[in-house]
Amino acid sequence: MSLDSPKTEAPKSMKIFFIMIGVWLVAMVCLILGFHLYDRSKGDDFEQTAIPYLKRVIPEISRWDLETTRMFMAAEALQGISDERFTQIITQFSRMGELQSFEEPEFEKVRTDESPSGPKTVVSYKVIAKYANGDAHLNFILLENNKTYEIYLFNLSSKALAD
Repeated sequence: MSLDSPKTEAPKSMKIFFIMIGVWLVAMVCLILGFHLYDRSKGDDFEQTAIPYLKRVIPEISRWDLETTRMFMAAEALQGISDERFTQIITQFSRMGELQSFEEPEFEKVRTDESPSGPKTVVSYKVIAKYANGDAHLNFILLENNKTYEIYLFNLSSKALAD
């Protein structure tokens, strides 16, 4: 009988090992899913305000008019860039041509940044847009202030600009 006991103990310890791995995998999946759902719920807070703002602003800034674009930019953003550099950027973006269409803005993340004037909520979105000269990926960082927004940063990347 003592010869049989090691045989039954080895499968028992393997069974416990596999159960522990299974529990660990389930816990990791739940953790990742929980983080994903939490991030989505944070985006829901801004859906009613930030997305309509972007839907209004994207066609306006896509006219590539310097003054119109400046009108939507946060003062903090404009302080960090010279007029000459701002003109260069908008001129380069204007090579995309006329805006044809754009997809629904997609929430990326929200965070609170400290600034000299106090904490600021910063919301990031990405948008895929079609222009006369090609498709583009637009990235927006918005400063939120009482459910109104200003563009802190926007970036346009496209293969059409690489040519």
